Amino acid sequence: RQAAPTTCRHLPTPEHCLLPRSRMPMVVPHQSQVVFCPEPTITCPIRLHIHSTDSFYMSPQLNRILLAISGLGVLAGIFLFQGVRSVSTAGGMNAFFLFGLICFAAALVLFAITYRMFAQIRVQISQDQQDQLTTVLKRTNAMLSATKRLKNDQQGLIQLLNTMEEAAWIRDANHQIIFANDTLASLVNVSAEDLVKAEGNYTKTDFLKLLEQQDEKTQSTGSPQHCEIEADQDQRFKINSYPVVSDDGHVAGVVSVASNRTAEHKLKSLQEQSTYIDHFTNLGTRQLASKWLADAITSAKDHEQSVAVLYLNINDFKLVNRNFGPEQGDNCLKEVATRLATLVNENCLAARMSGDEFAVMLGDINNPQEILNLAQAVQDSLDQPIVLADTNITVNVSMGMARFPDHGEDPWSLLLQAESDMQNSKESQQAN
Repeated sequence: RQAAPTTCRHLPTPEHCLLPRSRMPMVVPHQSQVVFCPEPTITCPIRLHIHSTDSFYMSPQLNRILLAISGLGVLAGIFLFQGVRSVSTAGGMNAFFLFGLICFAAALVLFAITYRMFAQIRVQISQDQQDQLTTVLKRTNAMLSATKRLKNDQQGLIQLLNTMEEAAWIRDANHQIIFANDTLASLVNVSAEDLVKAEGNYTKTDFLKLLEQQDEKTQSTGSPQHCEIEADQDQRFKINSYPVVSDDGHVAGVVSVASNRTAEHKLKSLQEQSTYIDHFTNLGTRQLASKWLADAITSAKDHEQSVAVLYLNINDFKLVNRNFGPEQGDNCLKEVATRLATLVNENCLAARMSGDEFAVMLGDINNPQEILNLAQAVQDSLDQPIVLADTNITVNVSMGMARFPDHGEDPWSLLLQAESDMQNSKESQQAN
């Protein structure tokens, strides 16, 4: 008896989902790799046809029972035929008649056994049929559950990416964007619909080209990539790209997230500025002087040039504070710093080394006369009177000099030698 076909309705893939079921990653992008869930190998709809027993699969045990039934049926027929023949031909209650009755009895027993075996087969076939149907239904339910989970994972990932503050997008193996969240669309001033079109109505900016290059690198290497790029209006972004790996190990796409690091970059710049800039005089600090000298020495070694350091100290500066007050003393330091800053060019740097000590550094020196010219310019600039509380004063400075490579080959040695030379000059002035 053929049962009615059983139809199991397959959950359709949501039309709003931009990814096909075989292309949707099953984990979120913060992992080192994203693994695809294989597409369920089912079609929609699914029809399960339960056929009659003539085409139903028989187990070896059922085949043996059927063979035994066939043999018993043949024997029963033979006994029945022999019994009928013996009884009909016997002339009375003789041995031939008794033999016929015995054949009749044997035939009945064999028919009874055959009937019982048929009943057993029917029960066994029914049970096997039910077991197979149950197995098919379990597999179907498992596939439908996997499809439902896949659908939920798709919707969950799309919702997650859409609610992220960072820009997020997914590319396929052909480098085509197949999903873009609203943050990315707002960042590049292109709608998400245009971004996912193969021929979107927009012009690729330099920023979008940089993103595409980063994604191509991730896909070609098959490993996560991290970098920082600079966009328009001094904006900086950190790009984290992750390969999407299918079950066969091939890179089927890329999931990328772009975090805006502009505020962090500006904060870092301010921190560096506080390290390298003296906010009282707007000159460089000792840290900046050391860094600048290191770069200048490296350049001088490559071009066989020289580097010089002029180290200055205001003599008797404590008298300025005593006679005019600390506020006017600060004004005096600021005026000295301003005059030194006017002497700075592209190969020169002025820095405040401590309270009343300054340094002027000169790089790319090809002629020692350049050092003497700079020293004379510093002296002439500071010889000009400074107005403090309507009073003109002239500051007197002690100056020392050190030169690469004669007095040292690293910033620390040059600064130490220049400061030592300045102290010697100061002591000579005091002695005179």
